[in-house]
Amino acid sequence: MQILNKTNSDVITSFTDEFSLQLAEVLPEKTISIFSEDSKIAQNLWGKGMLKREPLVQTLGNILYNHTVCEQCGFSREEIYAGLLHEIGHFVNNIVCGHKGEQQHNEFAADDFACEHYTEVHLVNGLYKILWKCELSEDEKQKIQDRIARINIRRWNIPLPQQDYMVVIHCSTYNHEKYIESALKGFVMQKTNFPFCALVIDDCSTDKTRDIILQYAAQYPDIIKPILLGENHMQHGKARNPYYEPWHNRGKYLAVCEGDDYWTHPDKLQKQVDYLEAHPDCTLCFHAYLNEYPDASKSSPVHPKFKSKDGTYRMNKLIAGGGGFMATNSMVYKTTYQISRPQWMSKYLQGDLMSMLWLGQHGYAYYINEVMSVYRVSATGSWTAKRNAAGIMQTTKNFFADCKMWWEIWQWQKGKYPLSFLYRYAMTTYVYLRTVLHKMLGK
Repeated sequence: MQILNKTNSDVITSFTDEFSLQLAEVLPEKTISIFSEDSKIAQNLWGKGMLKREPLVQTLGNILYNHTVCEQCGFSREEIYAGLLHEIGHFVNNIVCGHKGEQQHNEFAADDFACEHYTEVHLVNGLYKILWKCELSEDEKQKIQDRIARINIRRWNIPLPQQDYMVVIHCSTYNHEKYIESALKGFVMQKTNFPFCALVIDDCSTDKTRDIILQYAAQYPDIIKPILLGENHMQHGKARNPYYEPWHNRGKYLAVCEGDDYWTHPDKLQKQVDYLEAHPDCTLCFHAYLNEYPDASKSSPVHPKFKSKDGTYRMNKLIAGGGGFMATNSMVYKTTYQISRPQWMSKYLQGDLMSMLWLGQHGYAYYINEVMSVYRVSATGSWTAKRNAAGIMQTTKNFFADCKMWWEIWQWQKGKYPLSFLYRYAMTTYVYLRTVLHKMLGK
């Protein structure tokens, strides 16, 4: 496909921003001829129609997927991404606006890149657009996410771990001004004979959550480690794991407590780690908890749905128990298994369920019959509260999504534990029908 027949000066004239001019200046004329060859990868990435109508997209696409040319130009793949998106932004924006007869910007808005100088924030925006809009391998996606994280770590002054820990506490928070102090108090009151830290990831809260975190971080710098993201990630589908995984990797065990829950026992971590250390085959330790309702009243102690004489739970009971089998804030488990969790599990929002099943696959879970935490039921802004507030249509969509998830889990288990899966499907259906009935009756 011979679509490009331009001299170096012609290419320079076609570029419009500082980055593109720099790119054109370092491209020798003999290199331009390389770009006239058809690139199947670029075609799959941007679509044949766009490539045929925009030679510069084809040009930069070929640069991007030709490592030799990248080295000759002296630019990284990520920098080529930004220049490529600048051209695509202009092209797609013109097509969309022309089709709709409107002066508006689409998701590839060129204004993001139409700047006098090439800056990190534009590169980050470009990388996100590549991540969301292009068919990439999981390895390519991970590389782009890691690149974004490295840039943002500098931009937002995010700390990196300087030592190893026996336990790293993972606490995600967003607009938890009413709750976060209880969670932080639960962390700093822990009495252990080993080093631990609490990684508190704030997803750009708009209330005073961040101020409270910083206050505790200043008072307990050896324990509270704040990760203060400069933009909201969850609401925009942006990955947060590159910011906390470096910390996870420095801990032997991982404990979890969301910002709207809290711990109540000062020996919680010590008790759980003692058992895990004494029983290497155990991959997960959990305990009893209390439910706290919006009116601040508390339930009686919550225990596992299925009893166990010796406190051990294996895969069949974990599957049957499902997502509500144990409180997330009661879990302490081996970090190595969290790191090795398969990628397909990450697409589901029930991360605690996926972690429980993955850990159960590699060992067993042990239950301590002692209340050491509180779970806030339907806390404002929580995932559970949003699901409970959904209408009948969304509740139905959630039900089918849950069924699809359990089907994929069953396939992963290759047909094992049929009775456990049958029970789980029955309970999922029962909860769905009960929820829809209550919504229809206005309860």
